[in-house]
Amino acid sequence: MKILSTVTIFFILLFSGCSQKEPLNLQTLPISQAKVKKINFTDIQGFYKDNLPLAFEVFKKDCRRSKKYELFKEVCEKAEGYTDASKFFTENFTPYELYSSSGVDKGVITGYYEPLLKGSRTESSVYKYPVYKTPEDMLVVDLSDAYPELKKYRLRGKLVDGKIVAYDDRKELNQRDDLEPICFVDDRIELFFLQIQGSACC
Repeated sequence: MKILSTVTIFFILLFSGCSQKEPLNLQTLPISQAKVKKINFTDIQGFYKDNLPLAFEVFKKDCRRSKKYELFKEVCEKAEGYTDASKFFTENFTPYELYSSSGVDKGVITGYYEPLLKGSRTESSVYKYPVYKTPEDMLVVDLSDAYPELKKYRLRGKLVDGKIVAYDDRKELNQRDDLEPICFVDDRIELFFLQIQGSACC
């Protein structure tokens, strides 16, 4: 999570090539009370000091591999004709500031990181870090019948001497030799983030 002095969501950016011909029509979603207003790039503190060339390169790479490419096809094609990152962003995007229903522009937002892993079904000198299936001895305990207030939660453990105990931690899991791998990946750090986040692309 990142606390913003001015919660400016740059990438609620709307592609100007797609939006300038029609008036902007933003509606508050049922899951949010957030509101937005159009601002200038000069209003975004530190925008021109950021590493825009790097952001531009990442944007173009995402264009080439994004499943939503058709949605952004026009602006992705435009990107290939630019060499100036700052000019590309300011000419093709419109920034909006996010604020609360009471007009407050300070708050907390969360972002989600999804690791991108390279993997193989076969272990090798390159792909040597296993991604395991759910262990067969893992028990998932649903407490909702006894404690309805805990219906969103699940306990995971294992049976030892007739008792359910806490399941193995990361160190213990890595020392076991009875787990079945789904595949093998090439980056131990990215695998670590996969285990934290709970999902990844491979």
